[in-house]
Amino acid sequence: MPLMSLSVRQKLMAIVLLVCIGYAGFGAYSVYNLSLLSSASGDASNLSRLTTQVKNLEVSLLKLERKISALTPNDVEPLNQELKSIKETMATGFQIPPSLIDSEGISLLADTQTLLPNYITAIENYLKTRQTLGLNSESGALGKLNQSADELAEKFGTLASFGSSFKDIRNLEKDFLFYRDNSHQEALMASLNALKDNINNLGFDDVFAQ
Repeated sequence: MPLMSLSVRQKLMAIVLLVCIGYAGFGAYSVYNLSLLSSASGDASNLSRLTTQVKNLEVSLLKLERKISALTPNDVEPLNQELKSIKETMATGFQIPPSLIDSEGISLLADTQTLLPNYITAIENYLKTRQTLGLNSESGALGKLNQSADELAEKFGTLASFGSSFKDIRNLEKDFLFYRDNSHQEALMASLNALKDNINNLGFDDVFAQ
């Protein structure tokens, strides 16, 4: 039906219909765009979460390296807690839709998730080894070695004093043989008893008894 042959009322209805169709199309277009925006917002949120996870993990690893480089007994427990936290992050993994990152990013994440457990295991083994060997001069095998060295040095110091003790005894013996009185005898016996005590303290009494 030609538009010119329509009545005014029909023309108005046709215009209203065209306007409604236009609005309907615009509404559908708006809903589609909103859906894209919502999807983009979700993707951005996922990427932001992944970036935060990676950065937090990087910071934790850097702190771990710094503490290990100057390890003390007081650092052991905090380090174990940090290792536990890192392993929990590893167990959760980096949850991200593959469509949001390219093939290179996927490959890097896969390499990280493969290498990181081996690195953490190496750190744990290093920590156990350092604890066994000793984190300072008083702990572990190093502490026992230093203690033994101190005891040996003390014994050698006592042995070194034997030379002067024997010399003193020899002089006291000469004095006693020359004077032959009680005072010189008591001095000689006191010196001999002191030497005997030193020998007993060193555990050599059975050797000298033979």
